[in-house]
Amino acid sequence: MTLARGAPSLDTWLGGVGFGLKQLALLKTGQVRLDMTDMTVTGEAFDAAGYRVVKTALATGLPPGISLKADGVEAPHASPYVWTARLADGQLDIRGSVVSEKIRDDLLTTARRALPNAKLVDAMQPARGEPDGWEAVARLLLRELARLEEGSVEIRDQTVSVVGVAVKEATADDVRAKLKEGIPAAYRTADRITFRE
Repeated sequence: MTLARGAPSLDTWLGGVGFGLKQLALLKTGQVRLDMTDMTVTGEAFDAAGYRVVKTALATGLPPGISLKADGVEAPHASPYVWTARLADGQLDIRGSVVSEKIRDDLLTTARRALPNAKLVDAMQPARGEPDGWEAVARLLLRELARLEEGSVEIRDQTVSVVGVAVKEATADDVRAKLKEGIPAAYRTADRITFRE
């Protein structure tokens, strides 16, 4: 640090510095820059909880007189990158890593459309490290899971597994065909879909 004149009001400047240091403490690596009253925060969060705290603070908790110039905070990296959905007893439970809050909302919308009467439990956490085509695979799995009486799906990096029970053999066969057609060749797929009739 060097001594210099020309800072904004002391209360505003110290408020911005204190706020910036609090956000920096939640980052694994990162940088906070305060240009007069314009703040830029970049880096990777330690974990999903810290990521949400920083994102919320930058969106709604800036100190008086400070404005956000840029938000470059990224979710933590997950390895392996795991996402699951389980349908049982009228409840759809979705867990694991998700690329962003927007994609999380899109997946929840897909789930509600596919299973409008199911109770939805969302335990997804933001994380980076997803393989190519991840979002399309997750959407497809939710749509096909909805056609089963009960079951579970999992994406673990580029391995997809589907287990479940359909009412009819034709439904089970069609679900298998849709999975084969819709999941990219870079993914390995295993299924164990049975049927009641």
